[in-house]
Amino acid sequence: MVFKIWSDGLPHGVFKSSNSGSSWSDISSNLTIAQQYRLGLSSSSENLIITGHQDNGSNLMDQNGWEQVYGGDGMDCFIDRTNSNKIFVSYVYGDYQRSTNGGNNFSNINSGIPAGNEWLSVWHQDPVNASTIYAGGRTALYKTTNLGNSWSSIGTPSGSGSVLEFAIAPSNNQIIYAIKQGTVSKSTNAGSSFQSVNSGLPTNTEATYIAISDTDPDVAFVTYSGYNSN
Repeated sequence: MVFKIWSDGLPHGVFKSSNSGSSWSDISSNLTIAQQYRLGLSSSSENLIITGHQDNGSNLMDQNGWEQVYGGDGMDCFIDRTNSNKIFVSYVYGDYQRSTNGGNNFSNINSGIPAGNEWLSVWHQDPVNASTIYAGGRTALYKTTNLGNSWSSIGTPSGSGSVLEFAIAPSNNQIIYAIKQGTVSKSTNAGSSFQSVNSGLPTNTEATYIAISDTDPDVAFVTYSGYNSN
């Protein structure tokens, strides 16, 4: 009897062979141990969730359970807040895909946008205009007004490197906060320009995520990752 472990790529897990490796059976398929990067919730159905998993693709949960709808490494993803048949998933370095039939088929929507610089290149739907999507993962912020049919660059947030995360204010979509390495910046004109709002924030750790109050665009919450002896 032979045991084999795949630790990356597909398939992965622990497999057993009883015939010296001529055939294999998966003995770890019931372990729920995938690394989940992001999830997106439907605005109209509590039973509809899209998730992005390391090595395990983009997976859709509906009333029938879980199904992988897009392969490879699943990254940032969301469901159109006005139409749950429109599902958006991504692969590594900002390879964006869109489905208009509930995840049965996906098409590439990367016209006009370069490959991302970040393994997970974030993108978010505008909270007011559903046809508008913004994308990070690049030096500048990118925008589409037709659900990804075409993209163009807009403003460049403060700081070095790529846009690691950003958020659009639900109560005023002209307000966008963005995170780059060591810097949080803010736009008051829908991303056309940014200025640093880093004053008073930690300088010895890295900002990782940002969320904005539902009702007050001037109230934002930033999480940080890092450690030092103090």
